[in-house]
Amino acid sequence: MLKKYSFLFKNINVSQKVSVVLCSGRNFLGRICVQHQGGALKRNFLKVDRFRQLNQFGFICRVSKHFFFSGYVGLVIYINGLTNFILLAEGLQIGSKIFSGSLEMKKTLGSTCKLLNVRLFDSINSVEFFPFSGFKIARSAGVFSYIFSQDNKRSNMKIPSGWQLSLSNNCLACLGMVSHPSHFLKILKRQAIIGIRE
Repeated sequence: MLKKYSFLFKNINVSQKVSVVLCSGRNFLGRICVQHQGGALKRNFLKVDRFRQLNQFGFICRVSKHFFFSGYVGLVIYINGLTNFILLAEGLQIGSKIFSGSLEMKKTLGSTCKLLNVRLFDSINSVEFFPFSGFKIARSAGVFSYIFSQDNKRSNMKIPSGWQLSLSNNCLACLGMVSHPSHFLKILKRQAIIGIRE
């Protein structure tokens, strides 16, 4: 059904893009204060939702690759009419239904829930350090974390670097592994001669 009405979503991402204005080392008078700063970056960045506190169901209507993220980014339209870009979990496709919020709902791939409601050793990504801080842990392509022990207040989680963190049970996390796990196979064009991988 979403493919039938995909023409409606073509211009949505225009309002979700923001350009970064760099001053190139100039002060408010236009004089160079810091040398060798170069020109500004002429690419647009996406406003990706790192909080997902809507408590709404939504559908993925577009999947795209952005230069700033190693995983895939998806455009979600929620039931109340809002649209957002999110970092996708592996296995999500156009038309997949997800839930964004902290309420205890049916746990599906790509949905968010509190660490209190996550089962032990389930793969999770995009985890908060503390409640309402935004997703900061395990956001790179193909990585995931898991909870190996839990009590009434805190969850002990192992992150991709091997470190173990003790986080509040009220922190949000996204279920599943981050999309695009084959990203590590990509060879940079500049370094293809010596075989260094990204």
